[in-house]
Amino acid sequence: MWLTASSFSGGIRFTSTMDGHDLRLDITSFPDHAPEVGSVRAIMQLGRLAGSGFERLLLVDGQKDLFVISEADLRNVGCQFTWPSKTQADPLLLMRQLVGAIREESTGTSIRELSGSGLLMTNTQAMSIVQDVLNEAWVASARRNDNKVDTPDEDPRDELATIMAPGIHAQARQVEKQLVLSGL
Repeated sequence: MWLTASSFSGGIRFTSTMDGHDLRLDITSFPDHAPEVGSVRAIMQLGRLAGSGFERLLLVDGQKDLFVISEADLRNVGCQFTWPSKTQADPLLLMRQLVGAIREESTGTSIRELSGSGLLMTNTQAMSIVQDVLNEAWVASARRNDNKVDTPDEDPRDELATIMAPGIHAQARQVEKQLVLSGL
């Protein structure tokens, strides 16, 4: 809940559940304006903030298990990561460490090896892995959900739409051909 509510999440929405010793994390909404590294930043934040009682973090898409990171590796990166202030820890180094620790859930193998010479090359590779592997599998369906337009006044199955925002509670109901708003 904290990740979804945090202003540092850039509007990304999450769900999480405990399944035995696994903490399952799903991205349910990833707005177009959210930064590509928002997924990685959320994992790092979770590594700092999550309570104990799990052995692995599973990155899932609905019921499909995609990637896994051990609690120890998650904490190692997460406890070095602070936001929004600048610290001694290089966020690109932390991203490289995190990407190196994430495994395919089905095989246990690395999602892609970081193999290059020099920091620029490994930073570029890490960003490529985040965009082309992690986000493609974990974030893509959440992006598709954000692109669906819900127009309750045009769908006869939707009799009532409710808008909930801080300080605003409104309802819209289609009456004959006019749309009636109350509570604004």
